[in-house]
Amino acid sequence: MNVAHMTEVGDFSRKSPEHFKRAYIALAAACLVTMLGIASAVFYWNSNVNLRESVVSSSEKIADAIFYTEVDAISVIQTQDGPDISISPASFDTLDTRLRDMYDPMSIVAVVIYNREGTVVYSSHKSQIGMRDPDVELLDCYQRSTNIYAVDEHQTVIDLLGETRKNIHLATAYIPLRHKDGQMMGVFAVSSDITGIKASYGKKLVESLLFLASAVFLMSMLSLVVINRESAALKAAYDKVAFLASTDPLTGILNRRELFSRAEQLLALMRRAREKQADFDGLGFIMMDLDYFKQVNDRFGHAAGDSLLREFTRVVGGILRPYDLFGRYGGEEFLILLPNTSAADVATIAGRLLEIIRSNNFMAENTPLKLTLSIGATWVGTVGLDTLDRIVNHVDSLMYQAKAQGRDQVVTDVETPDG
Repeated sequence: MNVAHMTEVGDFSRKSPEHFKRAYIALAAACLVTMLGIASAVFYWNSNVNLRESVVSSSEKIADAIFYTEVDAISVIQTQDGPDISISPASFDTLDTRLRDMYDPMSIVAVVIYNREGTVVYSSHKSQIGMRDPDVELLDCYQRSTNIYAVDEHQTVIDLLGETRKNIHLATAYIPLRHKDGQMMGVFAVSSDITGIKASYGKKLVESLLFLASAVFLMSMLSLVVINRESAALKAAYDKVAFLASTDPLTGILNRRELFSRAEQLLALMRRAREKQADFDGLGFIMMDLDYFKQVNDRFGHAAGDSLLREFTRVVGGILRPYDLFGRYGGEEFLILLPNTSAADVATIAGRLLEIIRSNNFMAENTPLKLTLSIGATWVGTVGLDTLDRIVNHVDSLMYQAKAQGRDQVVTDVETPDG
Protein backbone atom coordinates (compact mmCIF):
# COMPACT_ATOMS: atom_id res chain seq x y z
CA MET A 1 0.00 0.00 0.00
CA ASN A 2 1.57 3.27 -1.02
CA VAL A 3 1.68 6.41 1.06
CA ALA A 4 -0.86 8.20 -1.05
CA HIS A 5 -3.36 5.39 -0.62
CA MET A 6 -2.69 5.22 3.09
CA THR A 7 -3.25 8.95 3.28
CA GLU A 8 -6.62 8.60 1.49
CA VAL A 9 -7.66 5.78 3.82
CA GLY A 10 -6.59 7.78 6.83
CA ASP A 11 -8.49 10.81 5.65
CA PHE A 12 -11.57 8.66 5.00
CA SER A 13 -11.29 7.07 8.44
CA ARG A 14 -11.06 10.44 10.06
CA LYS A 15 -13.90 11.85 7.95
CA SER A 16 -16.24 8.85 8.22
CA PRO A 17 -17.57 9.45 11.80
CA GLU A 18 -18.34 13.09 11.02
CA HIS A 19 -19.72 12.08 7.67
CA PHE A 20 -22.12 9.53 9.12
CA LYS A 21 -22.97 11.87 12.00
CA ARG A 22 -23.83 14.62 9.57
CA ALA A 23 -25.74 12.13 7.44
CA TYR A 24 -27.64 10.90 10.49
CA ILE A 25 -28.41 14.44 11.61
CA ALA A 26 -29.53 15.33 8.10
CA LEU A 27 -31.66 12.19 7.92
CA ALA A 28 -33.12 12.84 11.37
CA ALA A 29 -33.79 16.45 10.45
CA ALA A 30 -35.38 15.34 7.17
CA CYS A 31 -37.54 12.83 9.07
CA LEU A 32 -38.45 15.44 11.64
CA VAL A 33 -39.29 17.99 8.96
CA THR A 34 -41.29 15.34 7.11
CA MET A 35 -43.14 14.38 10.28
CA LEU A 36 -43.74 18.03 11.08
CA GLY A 37 -44.98 18.62 7.55
CA ILE A 38 -47.26 15.57 7.61
CA ALA A 39 -48.50 16.43 11.10
CA SER A 40 -49.12 20.02 10.04
CA ALA A 41 -51.00 18.95 6.92
CA VAL A 42 -53.04 16.36 8.80
CA PHE A 43 -53.80 18.72 11.66
CA TYR A 44 -54.74 21.52 9.27
CA TRP A 45 -56.96 19.21 7.22
CA ASN A 46 -58.63 17.74 10.30
CA SER A 47 -59.12 21.22 11.75
CA ASN A 48 -60.87 22.39 8.60
CA VAL A 49 -62.99 19.24 8.42
CA ASN A 50 -63.95 19.49 12.09
CA LEU A 51 -64.64 23.21 11.74
CA ARG A 52 -66.81 22.62 8.67
CA GLU A 53 -68.73 19.80 10.36
CA SER A 54 -69.15 21.88 13.52
CA VAL A 55 -70.44 24.95 11.68
CA VAL A 56 -72.79 22.93 9.45
CA SER A 57 -74.04 20.82 12.36
CA SER A 58 -74.68 23.85 14.57
CA SER A 59 -76.36 25.66 11.66
CA GLU A 60 -78.66 22.68 11.08
CA LYS A 61 -79.62 22.67 14.74
CA ILE A 62 -80.22 26.42 14.68
CA ALA A 63 -82.40 26.04 11.57
CA ASP A 64 -84.34 23.25 13.28
CA ALA A 65 -84.67 25.25 16.50
CA ILE A 66 -86.08 28.22 14.59
CA PHE A 67 -88.09 26.52 11.84
CA TYR A 68 -89.73 23.83 13.97
CA THR A 69 -90.35 25.84 17.14
CA GLU A 70 -91.34 29.20 15.70
CA VAL A 71 -94.30 27.70 13.82
CA ASP A 72 -96.37 30.82 14.46
CA ALA A 73 -93.75 33.01 12.79
CA ILE A 74 -92.87 30.87 9.76
CA SER A 75 -95.65 29.75 7.43
CA VAL A 76 -95.46 26.97 4.85
CA ILE A 77 -97.67 27.69 1.87
CA GLN A 78 -98.54 25.67 -1.21
CA THR A 79 -97.91 27.22 -4.62
CA GLN A 80 -98.26 25.92 -8.16
CA ASP A 81 -94.54 25.11 -8.13
CA GLY A 82 -94.63 23.35 -4.76
CA PRO A 83 -94.33 24.22 -1.06
CA ASP A 84 -92.89 27.62 -0.16
CA ILE A 85 -92.16 29.51 3.05
CA SER A 86 -93.45 32.90 4.08
CA ILE A 87 -92.71 35.15 7.04
CA SER A 88 -94.86 38.14 7.89
CA PRO A 89 -93.16 41.38 9.00
CA ALA A 90 -95.04 41.11 12.30
CA SER A 91 -92.96 38.01 13.12
CA PHE A 92 -89.56 39.63 12.52
CA ASP A 93 -89.20 40.81 16.14
CA THR A 94 -89.97 37.30 17.41
CA LEU A 95 -87.27 35.78 15.20
CA ASP A 96 -84.82 38.56 16.11
CA THR A 97 -85.30 37.82 19.81
CA ARG A 98 -84.94 34.07 19.27
CA LEU A 99 -81.68 34.53 17.38
CA ARG A 100 -80.23 36.91 19.96
CA ASP A 101 -80.79 34.17 22.56
CA MET A 102 -78.34 32.03 20.57
CA TYR A 103 -75.85 34.85 19.92
CA ASP A 104 -73.39 34.25 22.73
CA PRO A 105 -72.70 30.51 22.53
CA MET A 106 -72.66 30.27 18.73
CA SER A 107 -71.11 33.64 17.77
CA ILE A 108 -73.74 34.12 15.04
CA VAL A 109 -73.39 37.34 13.10
CA ALA A 110 -76.12 36.97 10.46
CA VAL A 111 -79.11 34.77 9.60
CA VAL A 112 -80.94 34.85 6.28
CA ILE A 113 -83.96 32.78 5.20
CA TYR A 114 -84.68 32.39 1.49
CA ASN A 115 -87.87 31.08 -0.10
CA ARG A 116 -87.96 28.55 -2.96
CA GLU A 117 -87.40 31.38 -5.49
CA GLY A 118 -84.22 32.56 -3.76
CA THR A 119 -85.83 35.71 -2.39
CA VAL A 120 -84.93 36.82 1.15
CA VAL A 121 -88.04 36.49 3.33
CA TYR A 122 -86.17 37.17 6.57
CA SER A 123 -82.76 38.58 7.42
CA SER A 124 -81.13 39.80 10.59
CA HIS A 125 -80.16 42.76 8.39
CA LYS A 126 -83.57 44.07 7.38
CA SER A 127 -82.26 45.89 4.28
CA GLN A 128 -81.79 42.50 2.58
CA ILE A 129 -85.44 41.44 2.89
CA GLY A 130 -87.07 41.14 -0.53
CA MET A 131 -83.73 40.94 -2.38
CA ARG A 132 -82.44 38.01 -4.42
CA ASP A 133 -78.96 36.75 -3.56
CA PRO A 134 -76.78 35.87 -6.59
CA ASP A 135 -74.12 34.01 -4.56
CA VAL A 136 -72.75 30.90 -6.23
CA GLU A 137 -73.04 28.95 -2.97
CA LEU A 138 -76.76 29.71 -2.69
CA LEU A 139 -77.40 28.66 -6.28
CA ASP A 140 -75.37 25.50 -5.70
CA CYS A 141 -77.43 24.75 -2.60
CA TYR A 142 -80.67 24.93 -4.61
CA GLN A 143 -79.26 22.82 -7.45
CA ARG A 144 -77.71 20.10 -5.29
CA SER A 145 -80.21 20.29 -2.42
CA THR A 146 -77.37 19.62 0.04
CA ASN A 147 -75.58 21.66 2.70
CA ILE A 148 -73.09 24.18 1.31
CA TYR A 149 -70.23 25.63 3.34
CA ALA A 150 -68.25 28.75 2.47
CA VAL A 151 -65.56 30.75 4.28
CA ASP A 152 -64.74 34.42 3.62
CA GLU A 153 -61.64 35.82 5.31
CA HIS A 154 -60.91 39.36 6.48
CA GLN A 155 -64.53 40.49 6.39
CA THR A 156 -66.19 43.46 8.11
CA VAL A 157 -69.74 42.74 9.26
CA ILE A 158 -72.40 43.98 11.66
CA ASP A 159 -73.50 41.24 14.08
CA LEU A 160 -76.90 40.51 15.63
CA LEU A 161 -76.31 43.07 18.39
CA GLY A 162 -75.54 45.82 15.89
CA GLU A 163 -71.82 45.84 16.68
CA THR A 164 -69.22 46.06 13.90
CA ARG A 165 -66.72 43.21 13.65
CA LYS A 166 -63.66 43.94 11.54
CA ASN A 167 -61.21 41.62 9.81
CA ILE A 168 -62.96 38.42 10.86
CA HIS A 169 -63.20 34.97 9.33
CA LEU A 170 -66.81 34.43 8.36
CA ALA A 171 -68.21 30.91 7.81
CA THR A 172 -71.61 30.62 6.16
CA ALA A 173 -73.60 27.37 6.06
CA TYR A 174 -76.48 27.12 3.59
CA ILE A 175 -79.02 24.60 4.90
CA PRO A 176 -81.77 23.47 2.47
CA LEU A 177 -85.28 23.53 3.94
CA ARG A 178 -87.34 20.61 2.74
CA HIS A 179 -91.04 19.94 2.98
CA LYS A 180 -92.11 16.65 4.56
CA ASP A 181 -92.57 15.30 1.03
CA GLY A 182 -88.91 16.03 0.28
CA GLN A 183 -89.36 19.09 -1.96
CA MET A 184 -87.09 22.09 -1.54
CA MET A 185 -88.96 25.11 -0.21
CA GLY A 186 -86.12 27.41 0.78
CA VAL A 187 -82.66 27.83 2.26
CA PHE A 188 -81.57 28.78 5.79
CA ALA A 189 -78.20 30.61 5.77
CA VAL A 190 -76.29 31.03 9.05
CA SER A 191 -73.08 33.10 9.17
CA SER A 192 -70.77 32.62 12.16
CA ASP A 193 -67.62 34.37 13.32
CA ILE A 194 -64.99 31.60 13.41
CA THR A 195 -62.00 33.92 13.94
CA GLY A 196 -61.47 32.79 17.51
CA ILE A 197 -61.82 29.12 16.64
CA LYS A 198 -59.35 29.39 13.75
CA ALA A 199 -56.92 31.31 15.96
CA SER A 200 -57.28 28.60 18.58
CA TYR A 201 -56.57 25.94 15.96
CA GLY A 202 -53.51 27.90 14.76
CA LYS A 203 -52.19 28.24 18.28
CA LYS A 204 -52.65 24.56 18.93
CA LEU A 205 -50.85 23.77 15.66
CA VAL A 206 -47.73 25.66 16.79
CA GLU A 207 -47.85 24.02 20.20
CA SER A 208 -48.30 20.61 18.62
CA LEU A 209 -45.32 21.06 16.30
CA LEU A 210 -43.10 22.15 19.20
CA PHE A 211 -44.14 19.12 21.22
CA LEU A 212 -43.51 16.87 18.21
CA ALA A 213 -39.97 18.20 17.88
CA SER A 214 -39.16 16.84 21.35
CA ALA A 215 -41.39 13.78 21.50
CA VAL A 216 -43.97 12.71 18.88
CA PHE A 217 -45.89 10.50 21.25
CA LEU A 218 -45.99 13.06 24.04
CA MET A 219 -47.08 15.73 21.58
CA SER A 220 -49.92 13.53 20.36
CA MET A 221 -51.21 12.84 23.85
CA LEU A 222 -50.93 16.44 25.04
CA SER A 223 -52.51 17.73 21.84
CA LEU A 224 -55.45 15.39 22.34
CA VAL A 225 -55.91 16.65 25.90
CA VAL A 226 -55.65 20.28 24.81
CA ILE A 227 -58.05 19.81 21.91
CA ASN A 228 -60.55 18.00 24.10
CA ARG A 229 -60.33 20.75 26.69
CA GLU A 230 -60.68 23.51 24.12
CA SER A 231 -63.65 21.82 22.44
CA ALA A 232 -65.57 21.40 25.70
CA ALA A 233 -67.07 24.89 25.56
CA LEU A 234 -68.04 24.47 21.91
CA LYS A 235 -69.59 21.07 22.64
CA ALA A 236 -71.61 22.61 25.46
CA ALA A 237 -72.92 25.20 23.01
CA TYR A 238 -73.91 22.50 20.52
CA ASP A 239 -75.61 20.53 23.29
CA LYS A 240 -77.61 23.63 24.14
CA VAL A 241 -78.69 24.06 20.52
CA ALA A 242 -79.54 20.35 20.28
CA PHE A 243 -81.71 20.74 23.39
CA LEU A 244 -83.44 23.76 21.85
CA ALA A 245 -84.07 21.84 18.63
CA SER A 246 -85.75 18.90 20.39
CA THR A 247 -87.50 20.54 23.34
CA ASP A 248 -90.52 22.81 23.69
CA PRO A 249 -89.03 26.04 25.13
CA LEU A 250 -92.06 26.80 27.33
CA THR A 251 -92.76 23.47 29.02
CA GLY A 252 -89.46 21.63 28.70
CA ILE A 253 -91.09 18.53 27.17
CA LEU A 254 -90.52 17.22 23.65
CA ASN A 255 -91.49 19.50 20.79
CA ARG A 256 -93.62 18.31 17.90
CA ARG A 257 -90.73 17.58 15.55
CA GLU A 258 -88.81 15.47 18.08
CA LEU A 259 -91.97 13.65 19.14
CA PHE A 260 -92.77 12.72 15.54
CA SER A 261 -89.19 11.60 14.96
CA ARG A 262 -89.31 9.22 17.92
CA ALA A 263 -92.78 8.03 16.92
CA GLU A 264 -91.40 7.03 13.50
CA GLN A 265 -88.66 5.08 15.27
CA LEU A 266 -91.24 3.24 17.38
CA LEU A 267 -93.32 2.38 14.31
CA ALA A 268 -90.18 1.10 12.56
CA LEU A 269 -89.45 -1.05 15.62
CA MET A 270 -92.97 -2.46 15.45
CA ARG A 271 -92.55 -3.31 11.77
CA ARG A 272 -89.34 -5.18 12.53
CA ALA A 273 -91.07 -6.98 15.42
CA ARG A 274 -93.81 -8.06 13.01
CA GLU A 275 -91.27 -9.41 10.51
CA LYS A 276 -89.45 -11.35 13.25
CA GLN A 277 -92.73 -12.45 14.86
CA ALA A 278 -91.53 -10.95 18.11
CA ASP A 279 -93.76 -9.99 21.01
CA PHE A 280 -94.81 -6.34 20.99
CA ASP A 281 -97.95 -5.23 22.81
CA GLY A 282 -98.55 -2.23 20.57
CA LEU A 283 -98.35 1.52 20.69
CA GLY A 284 -100.89 3.83 22.31
CA PHE A 285 -101.65 7.39 21.20
CA ILE A 286 -103.35 9.91 23.48
CA MET A 287 -104.16 13.41 22.23
CA MET A 288 -105.18 15.96 24.89
CA ASP A 289 -106.57 19.49 24.68
CA LEU A 290 -107.05 21.76 27.70
CA ASP A 291 -110.69 22.81 27.74
CA TYR A 292 -111.40 26.55 27.59
CA PHE A 293 -107.72 27.40 27.97
CA LYS A 294 -108.18 30.59 25.95
CA GLN A 295 -110.39 31.91 28.73
CA VAL A 296 -107.47 31.51 31.17
CA ASN A 297 -105.26 33.65 28.94
CA ASP A 298 -108.00 36.22 28.46
CA ARG A 299 -108.73 36.46 32.17
CA PHE A 300 -105.31 36.18 33.77
CA GLY A 301 -102.90 36.99 30.93
CA HIS A 302 -100.48 34.91 28.91
CA ALA A 303 -97.86 34.77 31.65
CA ALA A 304 -100.33 33.03 33.96
CA GLY A 305 -101.40 30.78 31.09
CA ASP A 306 -97.78 29.81 30.43
CA SER A 307 -97.26 29.04 34.12
CA LEU A 308 -100.39 26.88 34.07
CA LEU A 309 -99.12 24.94 31.05
CA ARG A 310 -95.84 24.26 32.82
CA GLU A 311 -97.64 23.02 35.93
CA PHE A 312 -99.95 20.89 33.78
CA THR A 313 -97.02 19.19 32.03
CA ARG A 314 -95.37 18.57 35.40
CA VAL A 315 -98.48 16.82 36.71
CA VAL A 316 -98.91 14.72 33.55
CA GLY A 317 -95.21 13.84 33.48
CA GLY A 318 -95.50 12.50 37.02
CA ILE A 319 -98.24 10.10 35.94
CA LEU A 320 -96.47 8.61 32.92
CA ARG A 321 -93.93 5.81 32.87
CA PRO A 322 -90.23 6.64 32.35
CA TYR A 323 -90.24 5.32 28.78
CA ASP A 324 -93.50 7.01 27.69
CA LEU A 325 -93.10 9.96 25.33
CA PHE A 326 -94.85 13.23 26.13
CA GLY A 327 -94.73 16.25 23.85
CA ARG A 328 -96.43 19.49 22.96
CA TYR A 329 -98.39 19.09 19.74
CA GLY A 330 -99.25 22.81 19.47
CA GLY A 331 -100.79 25.53 21.65
CA GLU A 332 -102.68 23.76 24.44
CA GLU A 333 -102.71 20.38 22.64
CA PHE A 334 -100.45 17.59 23.84
CA LEU A 335 -99.63 14.13 22.49
CA ILE A 336 -98.57 11.07 24.50
CA LEU A 337 -97.04 7.90 23.02
CA LEU A 338 -97.30 4.73 25.09
CA PRO A 339 -94.81 2.13 23.78
CA ASN A 340 -95.37 -1.60 24.33
CA THR A 341 -98.81 -0.98 25.83
CA SER A 342 -101.99 -3.01 25.43
CA ALA A 343 -105.20 -1.50 24.06
CA ALA A 344 -106.94 -1.87 27.40
CA ASP A 345 -104.11 -0.05 29.19
CA VAL A 346 -104.33 2.85 26.74
CA ALA A 347 -108.00 3.38 27.66
CA THR A 348 -107.15 3.04 31.36
CA ILE A 349 -104.32 5.57 31.20
CA ALA A 350 -106.48 8.04 29.25
CA GLY A 351 -109.21 7.78 31.89
CA ARG A 352 -106.69 8.17 34.68
CA LEU A 353 -105.29 11.32 33.08
CA LEU A 354 -108.79 12.74 32.81
CA GLU A 355 -109.57 12.08 36.48
CA ILE A 356 -106.25 13.29 37.89
CA ILE A 357 -106.31 16.57 35.98
CA ARG A 358 -109.97 17.08 36.86
CA SER A 359 -109.26 16.56 40.57
CA ASN A 360 -106.01 18.52 40.71
CA ASN A 361 -105.92 22.07 42.06
CA PHE A 362 -104.21 24.49 39.69
CA MET A 363 -103.45 28.13 40.41
CA ALA A 364 -103.47 31.24 38.23
CA GLU A 365 -102.58 34.55 39.86
CA ASN A 366 -103.33 33.04 43.31
CA THR A 367 -106.75 31.99 42.05
CA PRO A 368 -107.58 28.26 42.23
CA LEU A 369 -108.66 26.77 38.91
CA LYS A 370 -110.09 23.46 37.82
CA LEU A 371 -108.87 22.11 34.49
CA THR A 372 -110.57 19.53 32.33
CA LEU A 373 -109.41 17.71 29.25
CA SER A 374 -110.82 16.60 25.93
CA ILE A 375 -108.98 13.38 25.14
CA GLY A 376 -108.76 11.19 22.07
CA ALA A 377 -107.14 7.77 22.47
CA THR A 378 -106.26 5.05 20.02
CA TRP A 379 -104.02 2.01 19.79
CA VAL A 380 -102.06 0.38 16.97
CA GLY A 381 -100.57 -3.07 16.84
CA THR A 382 -98.12 -4.80 14.52
CA VAL A 383 -101.01 -6.04 12.36
CA GLY A 384 -102.44 -3.48 9.93
CA LEU A 385 -99.86 -0.89 10.94
CA ASP A 386 -100.64 2.50 9.35
CA THR A 387 -98.53 5.59 8.64
CA LEU A 388 -97.78 8.06 11.42
CA ASP A 389 -99.67 10.90 9.73
CA ARG A 390 -102.86 8.84 9.47
CA ILE A 391 -102.60 7.62 13.05
CA VAL A 392 -102.09 11.16 14.40
CA ASN A 393 -104.90 12.55 12.25
CA HIS A 394 -107.17 9.80 13.56
CA VAL A 395 -106.43 10.39 17.25
CA ASP A 396 -106.76 14.12 16.63
CA SER A 397 -110.25 13.57 15.20
CA LEU A 398 -111.17 11.49 18.27
CA MET A 399 -110.08 14.37 20.50
CA TYR A 400 -112.25 16.79 18.52
CA GLN A 401 -115.17 14.40 18.94
CA ALA A 402 -114.64 14.69 22.69
CA LYS A 403 -114.73 18.48 22.40
CA ALA A 404 -117.84 18.40 20.24
CA GLN A 405 -119.63 16.11 22.69
CA GLY A 406 -119.22 18.53 25.60
CA ARG A 407 -115.52 18.28 26.60
CA ASP A 408 -114.20 16.78 29.87
CA GLN A 409 -114.28 13.26 28.44
CA VAL A 410 -112.36 10.56 26.59
CA VAL A 411 -113.32 9.37 23.13
CA THR A 412 -111.50 6.17 22.21
CA ASP A 413 -111.74 3.31 19.75
CA VAL A 414 -109.57 0.78 21.55
CA GLU A 415 -112.28 -1.51 22.93
CA THR A 416 -111.57 -4.12 20.25
CA PRO A 417 -107.85 -3.87 19.45
CA ASP A 418 -107.73 -7.14 17.55
CA GLY A 419 -110.39 -5.97 15.13
